Amino acid sequence: MTDDQPPTAAERWRTVARRLLPRVVLLAGVALVLLYTFRSRPSTVEVVYELGEASRGLIAARMVYRQGGDEAHRVAFNYDQQPAGNTQTHQVRLHEGDYLVEVTLTYAGQPPAVLEGKRSSGHGEQAQVLLRRPLLVRGSGQVHIFVAPQRE
Repeated sequence: MTDDQPPTAAERWRTVARRLLPRVVLLAGVALVLLYTFRSRPSTVEVVYELGEASRGLIAARMVYRQGGDEAHRVAFNYDQQPAGNTQTHQVRLHEGDYLVEVTLTYAGQPPAVLEGKRSSGHGEQAQVLLRRPLLVRGSGQVHIFVAPQRE
């Protein structure tokens, strides 16, 4: 191309592409960072523990959320003042992924026979049952964890 000839269509396209390419790359990078940031934020999950028969005689419950062996969250409930209901609900902020929830139930006397888990004697007349339940978190919402086997 000489100074007196106008640029060809291909030359004009290369000029535009050279100007636009850095902007497109920058926007794509920003989009990826935002996507990663929002995906890695914890979600609010409402966990409903379906206690069922496990609520009889229950005086305390402790739940430890583990992800990859590390403790991610823990919560405890005491039923000294008011007896446990058939369900126990709470909200927790967790990252997406697979969790193992260790549920430790403490009873004033013998735990209900329907509970299958590691049993141990506590202080005095108290007894504890340790249960492990899987939990899959895929964003916000409500999940149910069945503590005692469901009746058919």
